[in-house]
Amino acid sequence: MIDKKIIYIWISKLQIDRKIKLKAIKELGGINEFFEASLDDLIYLEFSENAIYKILNKKTKEECFYDLEYMTKNNIDIIGIFDKEYPLRLRTINENPICFYLKGNSKILNNISVRNCRF
Repeated sequence: MIDKKIIYIWISKLQIDRKIKLKAIKELGGINEFFEASLDDLIYLEFSENAIYKILNKKTKEECFYDLEYMTKNNIDIIGIFDKEYPLRLRTINENPICFYLKGNSKILNNISVRNCRF
């Protein structure tokens, strides 16, 4: 199984609409399944040729491993919408990010001082 951080990095690099990403995650059964989707899966979901090309682009997936290595060396984390660390306040936003990068202490994301901030 691929590290979920790799998958979230890949999702963040995909230059397709957020709604398409979420549809694929939902319809395919999760982020792992989206990452491993086949051409047939994406055709079945009626994605455009452009979206399918971007999702299946192997170069984008390969770059994610280098990105994770860089992030690890520089203490950068990535938090996804399905992670328990994802801020509660951020979940309430209509167009909330599927994932975001973080440098610092992720344990403070749900502290009262952070929850009361405007995003």
